[in-house]
Amino acid sequence: MVAIVQEPHPPKPNGPRSRHEAAVLAERQRRARLKGERRRTEAARIWAEFGVAVERVDALRDIVATVVSASGEPDEAVVLRRLLDGAPSEGGPRELRRLLRAMPPLAAIPHIADLYAIGLPMVAGVGAQAALLAAAGSATPDGLASVDSDSPAWRLWRDVLLVRHGSVPMDPAGFTRAAPLAAVDDYLDNGGESVARHWSQREAAERVYLLARVDPHELTEADLLDLEWDDEIWRRRMIDAAPQPPPEDAPELTRLLYAVGAGDADALAQAAHMLPDEKAEMIGRVLDSPAHLDTWPEELVRDPGMWPALGQVWKPDAQAVPTDDHTSDFVSWCGLRDGYHMLLDLDDGAEEVFGLFERAPDPKVREEAVNMQVYLRFRFSAPTDSGVLSWGESRLRNLGRGNPTLAANLRWIAERKAASVNDREPVPNPYLELGVHHGAPAAEWQSAWRALRRKLRGNTGDLSDINLARDRLRDMETAGGLGQHRFFQVPLDQGFLLPQPRIPRCLVPEGTILTRRTPPLRDVDVERLRAVAADDLLTRMQ
Repeated sequence: MVAIVQEPHPPKPNGPRSRHEAAVLAERQRRARLKGERRRTEAARIWAEFGVAVERVDALRDIVATVVSASGEPDEAVVLRRLLDGAPSEGGPRELRRLLRAMPPLAAIPHIADLYAIGLPMVAGVGAQAALLAAAGSATPDGLASVDSDSPAWRLWRDVLLVRHGSVPMDPAGFTRAAPLAAVDDYLDNGGESVARHWSQREAAERVYLLARVDPHELTEADLLDLEWDDEIWRRRMIDAAPQPPPEDAPELTRLLYAVGAGDADALAQAAHMLPDEKAEMIGRVLDSPAHLDTWPEELVRDPGMWPALGQVWKPDAQAVPTDDHTSDFVSWCGLRDGYHMLLDLDDGAEEVFGLFERAPDPKVREEAVNMQVYLRFRFSAPTDSGVLSWGESRLRNLGRGNPTLAANLRWIAERKAASVNDREPVPNPYLELGVHHGAPAAEWQSAWRALRRKLRGNTGDLSDINLARDRLRDMETAGGLGQHRFFQVPLDQGFLLPQPRIPRCLVPEGTILTRRTPPLRDVDVERLRAVAADDLLTRMQ
C-alpha cells in the first residue's frame, strides 16, 4: 500500500508565494522576448540587403538554406553561407540570383515562388508567374488569366494551359504564331478564331494546314495536293468539271453526279445516299412526287445541269404547258425537247407542241420553238409552195437578230426563194430525216439509216426519203463535209436543247473546313513549354 503524502501548506492563489512565482515567470518571458528581439534585429541587420520585412527574415533564411544546400558545391555560395552562419556579408542577393539561375529552371521555380510569397523585391517581376508555374497542376483558368508577363515563353505556356481548360488564349496572335500545332487545333475545336497573319511565321506546311482548318476556299490546287485532301480536290473539280466523263479513279460520288447530269435518274437516287442531309432531302422531294413539279425544290429545278435527270423523273398528268413560276425554264426545256424528239420521228403533231412556246418570255425558248415550227411547216409543204417560204421568213425575222444559226436559216430561205422550183434542193435536213442530230458523225447517221431501212422494209415512199437523205449526206462527206453544204438547221443551239452532260452544281456539296489531323496535345509537350517558360523567367529576374 502506497501512502499519499499531501503538501502540508499548499500556496494560496493570491498569497506571497504565488505572486513570487508569477513574477519570476514574467521576468523570464521578458528576457526571452528581449533576446528574440535582439536576435531578430541582428538578423534583420545581417539580411537587410535582401529587402524583406523583419518578420519574414526567418522564412528568407530557411529558403536560402535550401537553395544553398541544393547547390551541392561546398565552395559555392560563400556569401550566403556566411549570412547563414550569422556573419554580415555583402552581395547576398546577387549570389542568390546566380545560384537560382544555375539550377535547372523547373527546380528553381518553386524557390522563386516561395521568395515571392515573402516579398523579396528581387523576384517581384517574375514571382507571380513562377507561382503559377510551380502550381501548374492546380492552376485554374481564372488564376491563369489574372497574371500577365513580358515573357513570350511564359505567355505561350499560360495560353496553352488556358486552351486545354477550354478557355481562349489571352494573346491569340502570339498563341497562333508559336503554339504547338495540336494546341492551335485545340483552340479551333473550342470555337476559337484565327487569321492568316497570325501564323505567317510558321512553317509553310503548317500555314497551309491552318488555312485549310479556317478558310479553305483560299487554298490553291497545289495546296490541296500537298495536303492530300482528296475530298476537297474532287469537290472543286466537280464544280469546274468540263462536260466529259470523269476519270476512272474519280470518287463514286463524282461519277454518280456526272451520270445525273447525263440524265440517269437511278444515279440521282444513289447519289442521295452519299450527299449531305440537306441535299439528300431535296432529292427525296423530287423522287417522292414525280408528278407534282410545283413541290420540287427551286434550287434543283433552276439548275440546267439537273434538267436531263429531272426530265426522266417528271411524270406530268398532261401535256406540259408554259408556267410563270420557278419551274418555267425547266418546263419550257422539257416541252421543246419532247417536241424535238417528235420532230425526229417526223411526227407533224410536234408543230402543235412548239406552238405552246412560240410566245415564251425567254427569247431562247421562243426562237427554238418558232424555228422548229417553221422547219416542220417547210418539211410537210409542197416543194413548189413559195408562199410558205415567205411565211417562214417573216416568222424568223420577227425573232430579231443576234443568233448566227437563225441568220444562216434565213439565208437558206432567201437562196431557196431566189432559185427556180426545179433548181431547189430538197427541203428536209438529211440528218433529221434519219432521226439523228444535225452534224452527227458519219458512223451514227449510217447506223441510223440501216436501222430505218430494216424498219421500213416494204414502205416504198419512206424508204425513198431515207435513201435520199443518205445520198445527200454521202455526197456531202465526199465534197469535204458539212461546211460545203447548207441545210435548214434544227435546233438553233444544240448546247441548250441537247446539253452535254455535266455535274449539276446544285448537288456539289458545300466546302467544309479540313477535319483535324493532329493528335491531342500531350502532357510532355506542355511540360516542355513549362520548362522553356521557367528558363525565360530566370533570365528576366532582376
